[in-house]
Amino acid sequence: VGYSGGEPSIDPRFVEIVKRAKELGFTHQSLNTNGIRFKDAKFCRQVVEAGITSIDFSLHGHFAELHDELVAKKGAFDAIVQACEHLRALKAEGFQFHLSGTAVIARKNHVHLREIVEFMHGLGITNVRLKYAYEGNLNHDVIIQQVAPYQEVVPSVVAALDHLAGKRGGFHVTHVPLCLLGGHA
Repeated sequence: VGYSGGEPSIDPRFVEIVKRAKELGFTHQSLNTNGIRFKDAKFCRQVVEAGITSIDFSLHGHFAELHDELVAKKGAFDAIVQACEHLRALKAEGFQFHLSGTAVIARKNHVHLREIVEFMHGLGITNVRLKYAYEGNLNHDVIIQQVAPYQEVVPSVVAALDHLAGKRGGFHVTHVPLCLLGGHA
């Protein structure tokens, strides 16, 4: 079962839904989240005990100002940092689940991709996804302001891949044409 789109964890029944899915026999339940609710240690415990097996944080910067600006929510970065701290403590208790992170590659963060993935690993995130921010026409003014062209982001993606290749865990890049990554494809 995969929970994504908007923010699934804001549903007041979220813990009950995860628990029910586990009761029905679903052995893998993954969540993509902004992490805001996970700053609460009690909520983290409830979700993990209910049966979540993979938590993927959307993390777009390695410091608060960058991430919070990109998601337009002050405190979002700190929430993810707190969440990872709570979840690492639960792992230390023996709970089994994966921590992953997705960084959307945008104009304001692409030069920091290597630092972002290094930061993710420091949080205990072992699976990283780098996702180019847009797959369509780059001629729209708003898009041009937010999305860097492929030729600008590829060197940053390659630097991040060089780091990730030497780390334990998994990683993947989406929405970047493989032909632009050369030997890193």
